[in-house]
Amino acid sequence: MQDKRHAWWAKIVYRLKALTVRIGLLALAVAFELASVLSRRVRQELSYWPDGLTFAMGVLPNGPTISIKKIPGNRVQYLGRGLHSPDVSILFKNLDCAMMVFLGSIGTPQAAAERRFVVHGNIADSTRVARTLAIVQAFLFPEFVVRATYRRPPKMGLGDLSIKMAIYLALLPGLAIRAFRQGLRPQPN
Repeated sequence: MQDKRHAWWAKIVYRLKALTVRIGLLALAVAFELASVLSRRVRQELSYWPDGLTFAMGVLPNGPTISIKKIPGNRVQYLGRGLHSPDVSILFKNLDCAMMVFLGSIGTPQAAAERRFVVHGNIADSTRVARTLAIVQAFLFPEFVVRATYRRPPKMGLGDLSIKMAIYLALLPGLAIRAFRQGLRPQPN
């Protein structure tokens, strides 16, 4: 009887973790798209990316995954869930590692130092993606989380704070629209 209850509880906890990471990935994708439109600094970083560069972020082995592609005009487009032939992949080793980053308990640099994810792809492209992601995460997370998780957080001026507020205001509708389009159910393998 005890084992049945434990297995039932473990399933619920796993599904809640997967849902949390799925929502975190979707929020990152929406914030990335918005930042590529609103932030000159993000567009400047994207100017170093080759057009068509696709990167994916997700959880190994079959966890939630998103793909984002650089399009002309130094912008990005969210391609949806799953791997869409990425040039660069950032894949967390498990849901717990991903949750630590998406809930802001550790930063991406610390997760990298602790080998909580693997990166596949060209080193130069991976560095460009990581640098741009740091700026997008600074827009996405509250200031106290950014300061706690980055050794040298990206500097935010007054204009960046207005962009951050615009992203916050557009984030919930953007999440709702994309969640409605694709659903938050598990992605096919």
